[in-house]
Amino acid sequence: MEIRQIECFVQTADVGSTSRAAEILHTSQSSVSKHISALEEELKVTLFVRNNRGVRLTPEGRDVYEHARSLLQTAKLMHGMHGKSPVSQLRIACYASAMISRHFCDYFMTLPRGKYKGVFLEGTVEDIIEYVHKEIAEIGIIFIPAEKTKYLNRIIGEKNIVFTEISRHDLCVYAGEKSSVYNQDSIDFSSISDLRLIQHVDGYFSIENNLECFAQGMVEDITINKVITSNSDNQIIETILNTDLCNLGIRLINHKFRKYPIKDIPITGCQSCLSLGYLARRQSNVSPVITAFLNGITSELCLAQK
Repeated sequence: MEIRQIECFVQTADVGSTSRAAEILHTSQSSVSKHISALEEELKVTLFVRNNRGVRLTPEGRDVYEHARSLLQTAKLMHGMHGKSPVSQLRIACYASAMISRHFCDYFMTLPRGKYKGVFLEGTVEDIIEYVHKEIAEIGIIFIPAEKTKYLNRIIGEKNIVFTEISRHDLCVYAGEKSSVYNQDSIDFSSISDLRLIQHVDGYFSIENNLECFAQGMVEDITINKVITSNSDNQIIETILNTDLCNLGIRLINHKFRKYPIKDIPITGCQSCLSLGYLARRQSNVSPVITAFLNGITSELCLAQK
């Protein structure tokens, strides 16, 4: 199969005529017909129904057409890479975090223009493990209950991934002005069952599935009232701002980045119970650009909590 065969097929399908396709491709009608016949023979399908008014795709031809267009687009992109300077990538996966998203933007603007492309993906811990395992992301930033790090290491060890802790953080309640707890300086752990919550899509390491890790004997059994589940950090922010719903999360915020009247209220007895860190493939040195990004998280966000 040759690119020229695919070009003749796609162009003929687009205009419905081999003669018109030949004009556009600056070749003869017989050459176009020859390339299409060769492609039909190789694929063992009939691509066109031919009549006096031109040609139209068969059902099999329509299936081939979608793949053929994709192949031509890929070939065009590859051809466009020829002679260009290599472009490095900043590939990061992260839990939904407005603070780290903001840091990503600030950091990306410091990189040489045109030398880097960015990839920033969000998801659950389980999603992020897969992003790193499949090398879609170079690192994955996560937070988990500190008590669960040994279990996490068992899971990711099978995928040749390691977890490196950056710092420990408090569990807190994020509340907007419409919440009854907005003006409180702290909240008792036993009181979180009284709150209406919006939480991220849960997983094994999510806060709501690990409440026993935070109770520390303060209460024997506690449940939360999760009213809304979302995988959108923007939806969570809008809900906190415009309803009485709150969110349980990691206390990681730099006040100079604060854009909304949302308070991070500490939960009594839940200090330093969350481990913030990153996932990376074992025996794979983290690139200097990623190292600098991580150093920025430490200085701009983690140390701001001290």
